[in-house]
Amino acid sequence: MLISFKVKNFLSIENEIFIDFRASGSKQLPKNLQKYKKSHILKSIGIYGPNASGKSNIIKAFHFVWELTKFSHSYNFDSKIRPTQFKLSTKRVDEPSRFELTFTKNGYTYEYGFSCLNSKIVDEYLYRWDDSYKKPRKSTIFIRRNSNEFDFKTDKSRQELIRSQVPENVLYLSRSTALNYEKVRDVYEFITSDLVITFNNPWNAWGNYTKIAIATKKDIRDKIVEIMQRSDFGGIDDLSVEKHKGKSIGFHADFSNNEPKIDTTPIVDSEVYVTKFTHKDSNGRKVAFEEFEESAGTLKMFSMLGPILDILENGKMLIIDELESSLHPNVAEFVVKLFHSKLNKKNAQLLFVSHNTNLLNRGILRRDQILITQRKPNEGTRIYPLSNFNLREGIDFERAYLNGRVGGIPFIDESILE
Repeated sequence: MLISFKVKNFLSIENEIFIDFRASGSKQLPKNLQKYKKSHILKSIGIYGPNASGKSNIIKAFHFVWELTKFSHSYNFDSKIRPTQFKLSTKRVDEPSRFELTFTKNGYTYEYGFSCLNSKIVDEYLYRWDDSYKKPRKSTIFIRRNSNEFDFKTDKSRQELIRSQVPENVLYLSRSTALNYEKVRDVYEFITSDLVITFNNPWNAWGNYTKIAIATKKDIRDKIVEIMQRSDFGGIDDLSVEKHKGKSIGFHADFSNNEPKIDTTPIVDSEVYVTKFTHKDSNGRKVAFEEFEESAGTLKMFSMLGPILDILENGKMLIIDELESSLHPNVAEFVVKLFHSKLNKKNAQLLFVSHNTNLLNRGILRRDQILITQRKPNEGTRIYPLSNFNLREGIDFERAYLNGRVGGIPFIDESILE
């Protein structure tokens, strides 16, 4: 469960941005909260703001952390870390990009961070709190300074051996996990498996994942049918997935790389999963529909439910850019509500970027769940929660946002139209 994320000097982000999932003291919408010690954590956060204000760069920052954690252990000594500094400041281009996550997993709270510059890791650190005690006990797993200076407070001989195999362009977290150091495994798994990060409309790619899940797990099929029936998707009575031999594009339903891989090269004699949707005719008889006979909205809802149910059932976190891309506003709203529903029993979370202002005016999100981005020309991205504003309870958040009372809307000079 993510508690917070910090990023500084990354793409359009010059000064530190803080994404805080700790809830404010508001009593609104308690179903949107999950218990954490003596406080609460938000189940979802939505980021709003004008185009080019840096919303997507926040998602890219998560992905950058994921990418280095996942792959840097295999880097050669001359492998490059792509430059990420804020380029509009002569000061920042010579400073490192910085990242920090605080989260809970398996009874511990972790704080992990690093900075990088010029294809090297400048510093890196990992702290752990044991939450089984009344007052959590903090321990330092490792601290890295000046690329190759390390301070170990635990398992010193073991970690010194690992350290000798960590070049300056590799995260210690990544290499020590590859070498089976158990005290970093939770952190590695949280970043690379629990954070599911998506860009550019994942629904088509997720379709085969859903089919495979249905074909192998009856309970998944039952839940998807129930959700689609309750969501009024064309009167679907049932559905089935059949496996056939044939040609298909390559597909790997493997979320270890965050998103399923698509290969456009035809594969001969591969396994093809075919979905049949069952409806009832005017006489109550069951009629099977092929995929091409269903609406685009039905297919998109069907495609996304497999991965989202996996995220909900395993307590993961969905981080998605442009949630409403190719989705009806009501479907995007439904996705958010799933994370606030009784189906979310494992503290799953959602962080999304959106322009769908309907979500602001339906009693769906609390003020502390709505973040607004701003960016003036040639300056860095700023972000702030709606709860910073003195808005009365029950106010129309959508109208306040669209009227510019809380910022985050584009200025458009329409004189060019005259």
